[in-house]
Amino acid sequence: VLLVTKYIGTADELLKLRDYAVDVNGGGGGYFVQTADLDAAGQRVGFGAWSNELNTWVDTFFGVYDGRGHVISNMVQSTNQGMFASLRDGAVKNVTFMNAVLKGNGGLIATAQYDAVIENVVVYGSVGAGATGETWAPNGLIVSKAYENSVIRNCLVVVKDHIYTGTLRG
Repeated sequence: VLLVTKYIGTADELLKLRDYAVDVNGGGGGYFVQTADLDAAGQRVGFGAWSNELNTWVDTFFGVYDGRGHVISNMVQSTNQGMFASLRDGAVKNVTFMNAVLKGNGGLIATAQYDAVIENVVVYGSVGAGATGETWAPNGLIVSKAYENSVIRNCLVVVKDHIYTGTLRG
């Protein structure tokens, strides 16, 4: 039996996802279930970032985000700030991203993926200004860098022209 931490049924709930996460190992965790198609209206979805000062990820996601076949449209992610900048020991699954934009280097769903699963995800997106394809964070419309037993399966990416983009992984 899995207990749901939060049902995500509005754009406001989606944009405040970190507020609902349970503190786990200095990051956020939980089991999140999307219950409707949602429009991010050009804003960032999710949480976490890279800290140059600390030389590590801040607010790693240790949970599960299950889109249950729903759509997130019009999200815009920046450098090292994918939906979950760092995804560890968790999963993102069963969700479609429409008109998604990656503005900067990194991954749209995750910039770093450790011992995690991304499955049954579809991305229709583009890469905007600021994405240069740096080796420290290659661009990927699913994930930038996958490490340590990470799995990406049953995913599809349709990307508009961009020279510095990997589709599934940067």
